[in-house]
Amino acid sequence: MKRIIGAAAAAAAMAGSLQAAEITGGSFDLSTSAFADDTDFARKAVGGALELGFSRGFSTQLDLFYADFNATRLEGANATLHGIAHVSDSTSLGLFYGVEEAGNDEYDFYGIEAGHEFGFADAEFYLGEGDDGATSGTIAGIAIRKDVTSQFTINAGLDHLDLGSIDLTRIAAGAEYDIGEGAKFYGELGSLNADAQNLSGNEAFVGIGFKWDFGANRGTTFGRRGLVSKLPGL
Repeated sequence: MKRIIGAAAAAAAMAGSLQAAEITGGSFDLSTSAFADDTDFARKAVGGALELGFSRGFSTQLDLFYADFNATRLEGANATLHGIAHVSDSTSLGLFYGVEEAGNDEYDFYGIEAGHEFGFADAEFYLGEGDDGATSGTIAGIAIRKDVTSQFTINAGLDHLDLGSIDLTRIAAGAEYDIGEGAKFYGELGSLNADAQNLSGNEAFVGIGFKWDFGANRGTTFGRRGLVSKLPGL
């Protein structure tokens, strides 16, 4: 946890020293999720993100996430910093680096990412590598979201992480309902195929949460990275 706090403090100090930066967007959310066939394997989580714009074409984004897992009594947290180039009104490219702790395990992860607004839907993609100091592996994912109405949004995502002793593939679909001023309730249904901790095989899961997006951009450019945020329960 000291690495997470240190990374967040360093990023906050850097942002505070750059007078030209302005907050363009951010979010805060609370969520809970569990496996469908055994709700003891559950997770309660809190997360937040903040994006600072330095010019029309460049911004940085900081994500923080904390989770408490029910059955194993484990805690997990991560902090991720993104450097983002907005190459057009509809396309953004980025680099990310994060640190994560889950129980006694520590990971670093880094990679590239891209987001594009297609008109009919928005999509983002990331590809990178995770490293626990002894072994390394691939992390990758894609997410798609579509506004059905001004208040109702549907989304879907696929994430794969292969980090030494951890092999995880997560598929999920969800929906959000905006109740106004950036506040929204959301839910998701998905499937997790994992070999990690005490997980093995393919399990269905369900999750619900509350999220508040704020700022001129009503949220941030990219989603969360890392392992902890992809585990619906332990």
